[in-house]
Amino acid sequence: MSRETSRKISKLGFLMSLIVVLYHISYFKPISVENVTSDIYIYFQVSKIYEVLGTWTMHYFITMTSFLLYYGMTKENAKKKLINRVHSLIIPYCIWNVLYYIFYLIIYKKEYLLSLKDFLFRFLFLPFDAPLWYISTIIILLLLVPIVVSVRDKKRLTCIVGIILIVGTFILKCILDTPPKGYELERYFVRMLGYMPNYLIGMLLALYTPKIAEYSSTWAKWTARILLITSLIVCFRVQIPWVLRCFISVCAPFLLWVSTSKKAGEKRKTDDIYKASFFIYASHACLIYVVEHILEKWFYFEIRNGIAAVLLRLAGGFVIVCILIITRNLLRKISPKVLSVLTGNRA
Repeated sequence: MSRETSRKISKLGFLMSLIVVLYHISYFKPISVENVTSDIYIYFQVSKIYEVLGTWTMHYFITMTSFLLYYGMTKENAKKKLINRVHSLIIPYCIWNVLYYIFYLIIYKKEYLLSLKDFLFRFLFLPFDAPLWYISTIIILLLLVPIVVSVRDKKRLTCIVGIILIVGTFILKCILDTPPKGYELERYFVRMLGYMPNYLIGMLLALYTPKIAEYSSTWAKWTARILLITSLIVCFRVQIPWVLRCFISVCAPFLLWVSTSKKAGEKRKTDDIYKASFFIYASHACLIYVVEHILEKWFYFEIRNGIAAVLLRLAGGFVIVCILIITRNLLRKISPKVLSVLTGNRA
């Protein structure tokens, strides 16, 4: 994989992490939304954009994680790749969940005094570090690797079965309702099913057309940008059928990839910031909770204007990300090995 493509992956990963942070900030809301004035209307529209982008972000993460897992995979190096995923996925997932459990145990006390059975269930399927649910999904899907490797050389069969599974999981995604709260295991697997088309597409592309990641043309780039912007407008402005909304979500990561330019050249200062994306993604929920709690307790103020709420949400996201980048840089100076373990060697 070329340096430009690797840089592009890092840049988009950082951008996706920023979107997740903005999506999860919920403190800055207008105090009253009963009278839908123009500024309140703008606030609602921007919130819808965050919801759409938040969904697209998870589809992108699933697709790219699958692509990188199967990129260049053979029978000879499959074991090595799985061992690498232990260091890059499983260990960070376990550490962050333990840290978050301790954090919530200190805050909520009795609510988090769980039995061993409940603790293991939460740990595996409903992570204490909630944004890491997608890592949990990827870890479970590692069980598919031996099967995929064993049939990799049967290209036609693998592609046919893969396409059938893509279409089948997409149909199930469209027709299955999310189970109500209280059925957490069912909710988890329905959500996993919803992202399976992207996981499977990423896998097939990596196995049989890996050079597609290097493809770039001005015509394709601008076409993808137009389709991406149109899709965004359609998803948050128009009442469209659920099937079409699901289809757009599946396609969005690929439009995003094609629409983003690859820039050649020497290493840039921003390259190091891009590498902070996993640390930001894994740690932002805790910091958002702390900041919102401080604002609620000591600096409470009423937001009466929708545009002000939008701007404060953006400013809050900027501050959260800056604090996390500074924390990550300090941790790297104090103990680079600890940071490396926390981020799965992504620091």
